[in-house]
This record gives sequence, C-alpha cells and structure tokens, in this order.
Amino acid sequence: MNWFDKIVTKIGLDKIAHTFIIAFVATILAMIFYKTTSGYSSWTYAASGLFGGIVVAILKEVCDFFYRKRFDLKDILWGAIGGIIAFLSIGIFM
Repeated sequence: MNWFDKIVTKIGLDKIAHTFIIAFVATILAMIFYKTTSGYSSWTYAASGLFGGIVVAILKEVCDFFYRKRFDLKDILWGAIGGIIAFLSIGIFM
C-alpha cells in the first residue's frame, strides 16, 4: 500500500473528492469574475471564488439532506479546505 492509498483510506475518497471538486468550482468562478470585471486585485478574484465554492458546498449538502436525508458537516469542511487551496493558488499565482 503506497502513501496515497493510506491517505485515501484514512480520510475517505468522498472527502478528497469534495476537496478537489470545490477547488475546481472556486477556480472556475474566480476566472469568470476575472474575465467579466477588471481592476481588482488577484486576492479579490480569489476571495470571490472561495465564497462561491463554499456556497456550492453548502447547497450540495442541503440537496443531500432533502434527497438522501443526510447532512454531513465534514463534507462542507473538506469543501472549504478545497476552496482555501484554490484561494491561495489564485491569489499567489494570478
């Protein structure tokens, strides 16, 4: 068992998926904001992506609650971690 398998079994594939999906959503939202507006700093675009990503994570959990009767705060936490990763990446590299 390699290091990645150990991480996946410890954290869970669902949580890792939440992290990467919300990071992707936050990046896309920041790029849309970047293309449609001008004159802001990269940290403003990054913050808009972070906010949008967290909103998407919360809405996804609300849908889970109504359709599967399951609301998991850990999914929102791991989504927020993905949003923070995207926030730092966009703020630094943009």
